[in-house]
Amino acid sequence: MLDTEALVLQCNKLESLESLKNLREGEKEVNITRKRGWGEITADILEATLKPEKKMRIMYKSNLNFERFDKYFQELLGKGLIEALNDSDGKTAYVISARGKTLLSALKKARDIFDS
Repeated sequence: MLDTEALVLQCNKLESLESLKNLREGEKEVNITRKRGWGEITADILEATLKPEKKMRIMYKSNLNFERFDKYFQELLGKGLIEALNDSDGKTAYVISARGKTLLSALKKARDIFDS
């Protein structure tokens, strides 16, 4: 049988886990109980390129490790959904293309349908 102190500790742990599940990052809810699929990852990368950004910054914003990010990023770049720009400091920045905006819009609509 559990004593009162152990029971309180278990309740605190459960509350902590529940609060972790409900963390919010801006307007985007962070879900730690499931993996993101292709559509969510693609949308996150495309959203990160709505304004010109360096590759590393896009990776951080899309919350991926380099190996996984690079796989998706190269595919999006190769399909013309993201465009490379030469920045004023001579470095390459990346921005979403018109085709990328169309795909992002469709992915957002699909997300809205599934979330409702």
